Amino acid sequence: MNKNKIVQYIVGVAAIFTLGIFIGYQLNFGVFSSIQEKLPSVNNDASDADASDANASDANASDANASDANASDADASATDNIMYLQSFSLGSSSVKKGDKVSVDIVTMGACNSAASIVFKSSTGMTFTAQVQDITDNPYIVIPNTVIATTYSVTDVLLVGRNSDNSTFTKQFSKTGANSFPFANTLTVVESDASATNSKIDLKSISLDRIAAKVGDKIYVNISTSEQLTGLKLGFTSNDNKTFTVIAMDLGTTKPYIEIPSTTVSGVYSLTSAILSTDDVSTAYSKNGSVGTTKFNFTTSLNISNATESSFIYNNDDVDSTILTQLYDAPNGTNITINVDSNTLLNGELFDAIKGKNKKLTINYQNNQIVFNGNDINSSKTIDIKMTVAKVSSNENISKLVSDGIVVNFPDNGNLPGKALVRVKATDEIVKVLNKRVYVYVYNESSNDFCEIDTDVTKSSDGYYEFDITHNSDYLIVNKKLADNLVVSQEEENVVSFLKGNTTYLMLIAIAIVVIILVTILIVVLKNKKKKVSSETKNNNSSTNMIQ
Repeated sequence: MNKNKIVQYIVGVAAIFTLGIFIGYQLNFGVFSSIQEKLPSVNNDASDADASDANASDANASDANASDANASDADASATDNIMYLQSFSLGSSSVKKGDKVSVDIVTMGACNSAASIVFKSSTGMTFTAQVQDITDNPYIVIPNTVIATTYSVTDVLLVGRNSDNSTFTKQFSKTGANSFPFANTLTVVESDASATNSKIDLKSISLDRIAAKVGDKIYVNISTSEQLTGLKLGFTSNDNKTFTVIAMDLGTTKPYIEIPSTTVSGVYSLTSAILSTDDVSTAYSKNGSVGTTKFNFTTSLNISNATESSFIYNNDDVDSTILTQLYDAPNGTNITINVDSNTLLNGELFDAIKGKNKKLTINYQNNQIVFNGNDINSSKTIDIKMTVAKVSSNENISKLVSDGIVVNFPDNGNLPGKALVRVKATDEIVKVLNKRVYVYVYNESSNDFCEIDTDVTKSSDGYYEFDITHNSDYLIVNKKLADNLVVSQEEENVVSFLKGNTTYLMLIAIAIVVIILVTILIVVLKNKKKKVSSETKNNNSSTNMIQ
């Protein structure tokens, strides 16, 4: 064998390996995801947990779980960026806190990979629930923190997954452009477990001022029996004008509220308060209305208008008029949206700031997510819910890391643009984290982490800050993770399939074997052709010699 042939074989093997890697990369990003669905699962999808009594309850054993929704064309569709809600229903109309409720969602178009549902009572109490196990037996869990009353479904946010594995969202509401006739009601009652310890005692509450302008920050003095994670205050004027505010910086010595831009000038009295912890909520009102505990509120507030370039709104109040105002707002405008329990953020808010020097700050409980208009490159409605908890609360990450904080978001995929996440350093958080921390993003498919920032220090106003561009689980720790747990962004994007799903490895192996077999076949045919050509030439030569 001459040197040229050796070089050719080496180049050929390298080309085969490179092509195999490329195919594996494509497989990992979902190009052939339909093939994966046809292969036996390597996960414990049929574990005892999925067949537990909880999943076999009356709510989950309804016809909803056996409906066409779970076998609809939407799950197998290759349609991109299109999704319609055909039908929606709940498997139960009366539940206890903590119960699972089956959900029947029938869609048409792209694959429906996630969903969030907004519930609202006649008195304005709201909560958002994320749909779990959406492809097999979709259900929601009723939070223990909701107030026991009757709710109606007002909005459903669907997350579609395209053939290239990218995501998009589409929101359906009782009113608006994508209207849907939701007819479901859900009556929530106390669970047996929560009934014995379901009340947070409100001992006293007052404000540090009796007069303020729209947009002003007012500190709240409050004493309760439990450490609060949520506080919503309601104010009413003598002529029945109302406004509600969400308190920020709970768990610190100086929680505060900001007066919404929708507030009309006048004198208001504090008339209601909803107090929440991670496990329970309690509602208080001045008149002791249904579902609340009576409390003698004595605080009043004189509100006057302001003409500054700042806008503060509760998410429930954002309508076409407000959106138009934000579209027309000049550069330099600061917009704050309090999402609280209704966590679906209208995609038009991103259109209103896109390409402009406008800042959009989203307040959720103690934490914030900040978008700058110059960083926005698209718009879509997203579920902005943000859960901050100890590592022990995350089943997967706690197997790898023993200490730290996990920041979790719903499955929105890529965000409309870069976002600054601000995690409040509450008394509970600072018990876990130092002043200087490290931030990683967790990759569930490969069970490892990528570095996001290795030098995050607590800001002057008490937040840990880091940038993200897509929603996932983020880990905040005091020390660098072990090298075997961390890969670079390049490794994660290019060869993460080598450590990921076994199905991918099997498909890659098959692809490489096929390429090798095809290459061998080509070589054999080529050699055979050369042999035939050589024999023909020899025969012709012999004939010529005979002649």
